[in-house]
Amino acid sequence: PPRGSLIVFDHGLWHDGAEVLAGVKHVLRSDLLFAADDATDAVADTSGEAGPFTPGHDGYVWKLAALGDGGVASAGRDAVVRLWSNDGAPRGTLVGHSQSILALAQTSDDALYTLSRDRTLRCWDLDRRIETGCVVAHIGAGLALAAEANGSLVSGGADGALRRWQHMDIVANREAAHAGWIWDIALHGETAISVGEDGYARIWRCEDLSLIATLPHPHPLRAVAVRSDAEGITLVCGDMLGYVHVWHATDGQHWRRSGMQARHRAAVRALRWLPDGRLGSAGEDGRILVDDRTAKGQWHEVARHANFATDLLAFRDGRLLSAGYDGSLRVANGSGHSPTTNTITMENI
Repeated sequence: PPRGSLIVFDHGLWHDGAEVLAGVKHVLRSDLLFAADDATDAVADTSGEAGPFTPGHDGYVWKLAALGDGGVASAGRDAVVRLWSNDGAPRGTLVGHSQSILALAQTSDDALYTLSRDRTLRCWDLDRRIETGCVVAHIGAGLALAAEANGSLVSGGADGALRRWQHMDIVANREAAHAGWIWDIALHGETAISVGEDGYARIWRCEDLSLIATLPHPHPLRAVAVRSDAEGITLVCGDMLGYVHVWHATDGQHWRRSGMQARHRAAVRALRWLPDGRLGSAGEDGRILVDDRTAKGQWHEVARHANFATDLLAFRDGRLLSAGYDGSLRVANGSGHSPTTNTITMENI
């Protein structure tokens, strides 16, 4: 800025911290100090006893992954993958990334892949707790990773690129899959669905990443989940304002928008279909929400974090595990409390 003016960085905007290739980058920092009121809905455990899934992470927890042996992997800002049994006992760590780990995917019982803000894709042998491969995967931060049944991977990053991998080799590439960040990827059969900051959900053929369909949305998208049942395919996309958009298709190519939920009070960070067919979500309002079992279009709050809630997954016994910016992993049951809101149909928007 010219001398005497001021730029205020908007922390609602995500930034990649890319390398400065020309000119000079000036950084001016000012800190504000403030005191917090007593929290009325505090979630901290003050018992003094170590509970399950402790000590959590140093800094935010970004992603969770269910492992083939029934365990769990978690990753976040401390650049460490922590491995847990399903009862929350620590089983080890994977250390090698230099920055936040933002995506996890397992391709077999003993191979875990991680994608990081340091732009690398790494492969880990879970039995020996060692790294077995590393490659620079994206020009920008790596944000999304999904594993196919055949062992291939699909990744997306802040560079807007979508890539398919066989171990450490690129076998298909789409440089400009989205205009901006690719936040999440879901797989369905032989297709991959990516969602991005440009507000589009795009459906790709996994084999060559050729485009099948583009689904537009009014706001940037942060999360996606897909499932099939007797009525066809249901795709849900979560946006930065807390809405969940619902799409249906019978053939995977011709999609119709069937509804929209005003679900969270801030951005939707994760969407997961639970084993019983209900939809779970994590939001930047700190809440973990799960569909009500009996009332269509209503949901329960089952957990709350002191900061952004970033991910959730379900155990076979009905427990839910969630993660957030408070650095913690929290266990809750799936029954929750009273319903909190209703479905808003597209006709009412």
